[in-house]
Amino acid sequence: MFGYIRPVPSELKVKEHSLYKAIYCGLCKTGGKRVSHFTRFLLNYDFVLFCALRSLILGEELKVENSRCPYSPLTKKPMVAENESLTYTAAVFAVFTYYKCIDDKTDKRGISRFPYVLLTPVARRMLKKAEKRYSGLSEKLEKPFQRLAVLEKQGETRIDAVADCFGEMLGLSASFGLDGADERIAYNCAYHIGRYIYIADAIDDLQNDDKNKNYNPILREHGDVENAKINIEKYIETLRDSMEAFLCGLNLIETRTEDSKMLCSILYNCATLGAESVCVRLNEKHSDERKEKKND
Repeated sequence: MFGYIRPVPSELKVKEHSLYKAIYCGLCKTGGKRVSHFTRFLLNYDFVLFCALRSLILGEELKVENSRCPYSPLTKKPMVAENESLTYTAAVFAVFTYYKCIDDKTDKRGISRFPYVLLTPVARRMLKKAEKRYSGLSEKLEKPFQRLAVLEKQGETRIDAVADCFGEMLGLSASFGLDGADERIAYNCAYHIGRYIYIADAIDDLQNDDKNKNYNPILREHGDVENAKINIEKYIETLRDSMEAFLCGLNLIETRTEDSKMLCSILYNCATLGAESVCVRLNEKHSDERKEKKND
């Protein structure tokens, strides 16, 4: 995942923003302890959202404690103490890191492929640790990943088809080990987060993918980057539709405790203000590029 969905801090209460940062720091520490120290360099905000969703559905009580940060060991920072959601999210992060390495190692060409060749053995060890703790997790994600890889290799032009695979991977991850209504809500919420992330990344990388001849479903559909930019608004609307669907699932989750209410508020902020700020940025980015091209 790529860090596209995060809250707008100024619109959160102070205690909510503090909790959000504490989840991030707790996830960083837990990942370093349970999976690999490399998670601390690779972690992004999408996994904080994932962790908050999982914790909300499980109804966990979040214990925030002051702990030393590896990056600033002289001072202590508020961190959520290790719990099931933090440990599980670290494992999911390991699995996704492994699959991303495999995907990039296959897709990249020349010297750009080299970092992923080096990282793959590390990612494989991370995967083994995750699988040891959560048996069957990586196997559950293998089919949608393989389907995604095949579609990308074939040059699939339908962005919904490829985004569906990534959404399924995230949905299966969020619902793993749950049952009943919790399983359905977790799957649907995470599925739409996954769709949003995949499509946002495709929009964001239009220029780079065109330059480097990388697969991008939007480029494949429209033939070239200029035509893709002209039609960018319909993909922006798709992002908004995904967040609307996410909110429908979020509204089904009970919020009885103070922690659950704060988590729900954070997730709501991410899915509305945070996600919309990304939509605006992506739209403006390609509008500016079109204006610059026209002026030239």
